[in-house]
Parts: sequence; C-alpha cells; structure tokens
Amino acid sequence: MKVTTPDLSQERHTLIAAITDTQFLTQLRTILDPSLLESEYATNVLRWCLDYFDKTLKAPGREITHLYELNRHALRSEQSQELTATFLASISSEFETEGKQNTEYSVSVATSLFHKRKLVQLRDKLDAAIGKADLDIADQFIANYRRPQQPKLGGIRLF
Repeated sequence: MKVTTPDLSQERHTLIAAITDTQFLTQLRTILDPSLLESEYATNVLRWCLDYFDKTLKAPGREITHLYELNRHALRSEQSQELTATFLASISSEFETEGKQNTEYSVSVATSLFHKRKLVQLRDKLDAAIGKADLDIADQFIANYRRPQQPKLGGIRLF
C-alpha cells in the first residue's frame, strides 16, 4: 500500500496571502472555507484570518502571532499547536513582502485550490450515496453543487 503525502503548497500560498494581503481577503472572502483545507493547522490559521478580517477589514499581518497566542490553547492537541507554531515560524520572512504580493496570482491559486477541494468533497459524498444505493441523494448533491468563484464586482465608472 502506497502512502501519499498531500501537496500543501497551494494551501501554504493561500494562507500566506490570507495573512498578509487585505485585497486577497476582500476579493475571496465568500469562497474561503477553512473546512475545505487538508491540514488542521491551515484550517485554524485561515479561520483566525477570516475572523480578524470580518472584524477589521484588514489582513492580520504580523498580528497572526498574537492570534495564535490567543487561540493555541483551544487547538485540539499539543501536536496541532506545534505544527501551527512551526508553520507560522516558517513564514515569518513572508511578512517582509506585505503590500508587495501578486494578489491576482494568489486569487488564482486559492480559487483553484477551493474548486478542487469542493470537487473532492462532492466526489466523496457521491461515492457514499451511490455505495448506499441512494441515487436521489446523489442527484441532490449534484444539483446543489456550486463552483467556488470570485464574485464579479460590478459598479459605476465615475471617470
């Protein structure tokens, strides 16, 4: 049996953008779903970023370490605390790039990541429903599926 390690580079890129790029959060707030991330630390960090953004309309930036300190005792295990701390330490150099991100690229990476994860989630639900011969439920899952997309911002051109 071959054990595969998931590629977390898209998650890492998405988390760095969520921590450091307010414009990224502004554009993608509606599709960023922490429950779709594969690693527990990524789920927690993205949740903290979204909560912070919802309150301040800013990316947390360096405040992420403060958010970690406030929330680390609520993490499920000591291992989860260590993984989260290790991740945050590994990206500390990324704070130097605050305000210099390629937001468009980050949005593309995150949109692709969440699209793929939602499709995997749909596949798993379909497999379970079909395995139980519950085809009506499988049809409902298909009918209710919505591809995560960046909202189209419309507005009035003033100039």
